[in-house]
Amino acid sequence: MSKVGAALASLCLLAGCFSDRSPGDVEGRFLDKYYVEIDQPAALRLCDGPAAQRVEAEIQDLAQARRQGLDAAPVRPRISYHKLDDRTPPAPGEREVEYTLSIESGGVRLRKRVDLILRSAEGRWKIYNFGEADVTQVP
Repeated sequence: MSKVGAALASLCLLAGCFSDRSPGDVEGRFLDKYYVEIDQPAALRLCDGPAAQRVEAEIQDLAQARRQGLDAAPVRPRISYHKLDDRTPPAPGEREVEYTLSIESGGVRLRKRVDLILRSAEGRWKIYNFGEADVTQVP
């Protein structure tokens, strides 16, 4: 392995080790896994509390749909997100943030607001709860 390759591998390992120590990293990874990649098992690893319960229920629902022979392969819409606001934390070790999602699928464009609540425990951030609301349908 070249020196450049070894350096890149080291950076990737380092980023993986510390990615849950920054709330911004956890927010971005969760949005990517849950909304963009539609990968609930990967998103679940970033969750705790009510968020974990919600994602676990979705995983069970998808498994049941597959057992019943339904095609659970999602149509992949184009999704992008943008941070709107960091709110004043309600308590130490918590963080609330708001994002907007732009979704385009089958010629329809939608926007949603996503609210994330993160909590820190033992120096690691997790998505504790999240919710969405429709904002507008864009022509």
